[in-house]
Amino acid sequence: MEKIIIDNQSGDTPKITLDKEANVFEICGKSFPENAVEFYSPVIKWINEYAQSPNPETIFTINLDYFNSSSSKKILHNFFLPSCSPYLKIQKYTLSQLFQSPNQ
Repeated sequence: MEKIIIDNQSGDTPKITLDKEANVFEICGKSFPENAVEFYSPVIKWINEYAQSPNPETIFTINLDYFNSSSSKKILHNFFLPSCSPYLKIQKYTLSQLFQSPNQ
């Protein structure tokens, strides 16, 4: 399975690493793309494909400093609502979320 590495230098989209072989699954930085549906579409496709034959353990890390409402909808629907996500097929799944306090 091909890995996905998105490292946008413009700062409006997060760095995303999805690498089954290295067992690295993370989204970090800021997320306020102009079109979140378009931006996250290949990520969601990759995760759906990964869920068909996942690693024995999957730890997905989301470390966002900031995200807009359209990003939050994609992230909420695909990572935090188990009934809507492909993670139902993954036996051992951990979601690690790191968000900064608004006061920091």
